[in-house]
Amino acid sequence: MRKTLGVALIVATTLVAGCSGAGDTSPVTVTVNSPISPTTEHVAESPGGPPTRSGPTARSAPSTRSTATPARPSASSTSASSRASTSRTAIPPLVQADGDLDAAGPDNGPQCPVAAQYSDEAPTGLRADVKAAWISVKKQAAAKGVRLCLNDGKRSKAQQIAIYNLYVKEYGRTTANNLVLPWQKSAHVKGYAVDVQPAKAIQWLQATKGRLGFCRIYDNETWHFEYSTHYKTYGCPARLPKP
Repeated sequence: MRKTLGVALIVATTLVAGCSGAGDTSPVTVTVNSPISPTTEHVAESPGGPPTRSGPTARSAPSTRSTATPARPSASSTSASSRASTSRTAIPPLVQADGDLDAAGPDNGPQCPVAAQYSDEAPTGLRADVKAAWISVKKQAAAKGVRLCLNDGKRSKAQQIAIYNLYVKEYGRTTANNLVLPWQKSAHVKGYAVDVQPAKAIQWLQATKGRLGFCRIYDNETWHFEYSTHYKTYGCPARLPKP
């Protein structure tokens, strides 16, 4: 550092001498302050903070301050960030096992005692865990003074095809496609869907928000619920517009 400073003094003296008048032979005195620490870099920043990547912005006269190495995040903040990231991605995908695709449910059932326009059929043919859950949730609703009616539950492949063909005949293919899924995609055929009635029963079951294993799936079908133990842990998924 001293050798470099000496060279700088010689250069500075020469430059000052060169800038003086040609006839001026008076000696030039150069005062040297203490050297700047080589570990400190001085930069100009805008009053509001460092410039953005989008380019320079208009600002008043810059102030001068030394840069400093950014502080590293503490272990606690890092772990908190990690936990938050994990919580956003921790929900596993829903996997549903198919029941007996050929098992038929009742074509009709007795009238729903609180709404005669609907049926209240037995949960015959539903996947075993779904059947048990339906019986349980029906009892829990009854304890709250709410009657849940199973207007439609299990369907076989043949029943699903027959329903689709009936809707095509009565409403046209476009409407049928919006209301009835192909049997390969139908949760009724796979044994884990229930169509619930009447309106009070629908409202009660939807308000449980999956805690009992049943979730409403579609915006355009208020009555259609599907069962999974996944819902008990993670809640109901965002609803789909239609089947």
